[in-house]
Amino acid sequence: MKIIKFLPVLAGLALSAPNLSAQQANSQSQQSNNPMQKNLEAMAEHQSIRMQQTLGLSSEQYKSVYTINLDFGNGMRDLQPMDTAKKRALVNEKDAKMKSVLTDEQYQKYLTQQKRPTMRQERSPAATPSNQ
Repeated sequence: MKIIKFLPVLAGLALSAPNLSAQQANSQSQQSNNPMQKNLEAMAEHQSIRMQQTLGLSSEQYKSVYTINLDFGNGMRDLQPMDTAKKRALVNEKDAKMKSVLTDEQYQKYLTQQKRPTMRQERSPAATPSNQ
């Protein structure tokens, strides 16, 4: 008698289980097909390749640097545009992680490269003296 009462519940669970796993698979495929995530991965790869070329990273260092760059990109993506304190904290965290992965010489070169102004900063009116 008790088994008959639970039979519809068990049948419902059995029928909904494939839907749950399909939803999870669909969610995972959507996440991997997310253009923003692919863009972040491409940027992390580009930065890591550039660092490998300029700093002479080993394959182990490259893997670690790629992970650091990807984590940094994900963290920056989630911030509000005007949240400079959190941005600075993320940059400091990234630098600390880089210091633990790179040799002293590589880290000093990395810091020098980070301080170089970008093209956007070079063209900025604030970066050039006024002609008054």
